[in-house]
Amino acid sequence: MRQYSLSAATFADGTVRPRWRPASTVVRERATGGALTNEITTPTSTGSIRSAVAHDLRGSSWTRRALLVATFAWIAYEWGAGNEAVTPWLIVQVISESSGWTSIVAAATVGFAFTACQQFASGMTAAAGFATFGQTARAAWQRLTSRLGRPPSNWNDCSWTARAVVVFTLGTTAVVLVQSVTTGEVGARRHRRVVAQAALLCGLVVGLLAAIAAALADVGRRVSWLETPTEWVLRILGNPLFWIAVVVLVALAGRFGRQRDFSDSSG
Repeated sequence: MRQYSLSAATFADGTVRPRWRPASTVVRERATGGALTNEITTPTSTGSIRSAVAHDLRGSSWTRRALLVATFAWIAYEWGAGNEAVTPWLIVQVISESSGWTSIVAAATVGFAFTACQQFASGMTAAAGFATFGQTARAAWQRLTSRLGRPPSNWNDCSWTARAVVVFTLGTTAVVLVQSVTTGEVGARRHRRVVAQAALLCGLVVGLLAAIAAALADVGRRVSWLETPTEWVLRILGNPLFWIAVVVLVALAGRFGRQRDFSDSSG
């Protein structure tokens, strides 16, 4: 299948004329007769994704491999029970030690600050770790572009609601992974702006949820017949084992559902 890339000519009057060009076009920026032509192109050949991964791993340094291991650790933490076990516990501790507006503001502040810092650290680690797979990212980008007939959508093309859902459910490690594949570019410097946006957005979501939880807890404490159930709920939500159990049960339910669908389709 022939590969194409997008080029755009920007003229002195501000007119932009996009066009598709063969992927063998060389990247250049040149001024000609008052017109500036920016040609954005892709590699002439991608090979398979598997061979690109093997090539990137063979050419990686031990430092890059160490960063990759750290990235996988962050992924296990974010996509596993780690994040769910630590963040709620911390927020519940703040709510339990305060009351009134102080509790609401403190819970929101701690939830936002802790989440934003954590997500920024994990995202930048992932960006540095995934920098190992430069050729893999370019190969994946070119394959997606060929299948879609246009460059794939990335973080910048999504609505803020979609961005919030993605980063809240999957974390900045997933954001960096998707961004690397949909842009064909890797590196901490290349993706730091997206990581910062995603980390702040995730922090805002968690901070808002923490404020709501603190407000509900404060109302429950003020009503005599709700005081005991409120403290009971706080103890449960603040127990990391509860969140670990939830993650495990959800994973088992998903696996059981997939096996059942497979059995029904094969039967």
